[in-house]
Amino acid sequence: MKILILFLHTLMVVTTVTGQELQEQSLSKEDYRQDFIVFRNSLQTSYPSLYRYVRKKKMNALLDSCYASLNDETTSLDFYRTIKYLLSAVGDGHLSCRPSAAIKQYLEEEAALFPLSIHFTGHEAYMLHELGNGITAGTEIISINNEPVDRIRQQLFRYMAADGAIETKKYVILNNVFRFYYAFVYGGQNTFSIVFRTAAGETITRKIHGLPEKDLAVQQTDTAPAKKLLDLQYTRDSIAVLTIKTFSKTENSNAGEDLPAFLHTAFSDITRRNVNRLIIDLRGNGGGRDLYGSLLYTYLANKKFAWYKSLVTATTGLPFAEFSSTTSSYSDLTPAMLTKTSGHQYAMTANAHAGLQYFQPDANQYNGRVWFLTDGMSFSTTAEFCAIARSHKRGKFIGTETGGAYNGNTSGVQIDTLLPKTGISISFGTVQYNMAVKKVKPANRGVIPDYPAVPAIENLLQGRDVVYEYALSLVRTGKQQ
Repeated sequence: MKILILFLHTLMVVTTVTGQELQEQSLSKEDYRQDFIVFRNSLQTSYPSLYRYVRKKKMNALLDSCYASLNDETTSLDFYRTIKYLLSAVGDGHLSCRPSAAIKQYLEEEAALFPLSIHFTGHEAYMLHELGNGITAGTEIISINNEPVDRIRQQLFRYMAADGAIETKKYVILNNVFRFYYAFVYGGQNTFSIVFRTAAGETITRKIHGLPEKDLAVQQTDTAPAKKLLDLQYTRDSIAVLTIKTFSKTENSNAGEDLPAFLHTAFSDITRRNVNRLIIDLRGNGGGRDLYGSLLYTYLANKKFAWYKSLVTATTGLPFAEFSSTTSSYSDLTPAMLTKTSGHQYAMTANAHAGLQYFQPDANQYNGRVWFLTDGMSFSTTAEFCAIARSHKRGKFIGTETGGAYNGNTSGVQIDTLLPKTGISISFGTVQYNMAVKKVKPANRGVIPDYPAVPAIENLLQGRDVVYEYALSLVRTGKQQ
């Protein structure tokens, strides 16, 4: 009963403050319920991690309460919120949900959006530009339309997908697309009443008109040269700084870069220079190819190591052609490589993926000290690498918690399911990745840094990379304890 009350309270909060309304489709309660059944059946039959972070009894009760809440007053936006709310509750950052064409058009073209660029950090939010008349960049925002900003943050977080109980990735999402999530949850607003608190402690209230996205988009011309996705630099005092912005083979290829070749050259040079202090910057690295994470760790390992403890699916009805060795990290997966372990669980055999076998250290292995820089976008393959490095105590972490969970994720080949009545579609990974790591508590978090470092608003406005500066100071003082 507590779950049902919580869910209904959440919907009540967002539906009572809606300003502009979406032009509704003519759908009935039964239409929404039929789509919900399609949604639920798809997750329960083909998605392997529905109960990874939430016990089966509790998740099924939540699904039941959401189904029961669909009634004659339900709108298409209500239904979309319900689906997003449930996907967030599952605790999987790879889950996604695309709106119907009508909702997409409403959010991108019709809804009056919050017109200011703001940045959330912790429980606070700040202006990223000057508004005039005493409102400068860096001014704190206390409330929007009489609701405290931290309460708004909490409400929006309820509809964002992230691994386990990790919030760092949600902050990244919030700071990039706040205006869309605000309109999605609260509805478009013709007017926003905003309360600011200046650096001098003065409270100022302003009313600002909402604007559609087309009137907010600003064409920016960036004349600065594009930064490399893969880079190795040395400080004057011989600290190697290895930057890896992505493990995606496609992204690297499009940039004219090759990760395996880069790593071979980089670590050969580090060995030749006899460097014994290394910073690996993985901030903003959203992941990519499975085997690129393990490849990087072969250069840091001092003994053979395991990567995945197990790879699990919920069905044998997989799109096997997409698990080809030519397009994925899998070894031409076949049904014969799946072994039933329980009612709806199938474990892959060791020959299905190289990550299920042991890896040996590379000939150019680096044996010196290592510091890793991470943030909320250190996700998927990147989070896997960080988990193995943490489990083997290979170095110290600086920054913020990884956006991906320590114990693994659910990704691989994605399955898309279209909900036919509403036109909403969901996408989920077909493989649960369980890392070969030592157990830690809590089990629903990412790699938490040894040295937390969150840039203050003034650092962001100045363009200072204080996390990197902090890392250098730690490396130079030799802190590894």
